[in-house]
Amino acid sequence: MEKYDDYGVPRDVFSKFKWYYFYFPDLAVILGALFGIMIANGYFPKSQFFNMVIFDIATIILAIFLILRTNGDKRNYHIVILYLQKKAKRYHRHYRSMNSTKEINTDANYTD
Repeated sequence: MEKYDDYGVPRDVFSKFKWYYFYFPDLAVILGALFGIMIANGYFPKSQFFNMVIFDIATIILAIFLILRTNGDKRNYHIVILYLQKKAKRYHRHYRSMNSTKEINTDANYTD
């Protein structure tokens, strides 16, 4: 017996929005890439048409790569977001000069 059956909550309330093969965040990544292509194409001069085509192809390949799944069954854009969040919370070590009489604390926290 499901825990939501007692309260009359249908299963569809907790389902993810899906349009054909793509989920809503996937559509947001693809639409963001297409919007970025449209905006960036306005900055390319006509003499750099070849560079514009290469940029368009590279952006589409990057968008497809970001929506692919990895081994942990997460999307690549989710892994990038998690990495950036972890990096923002990371503390940096502060070392003192060798002339200082105080001990230098590292992550290993060795004491001699």
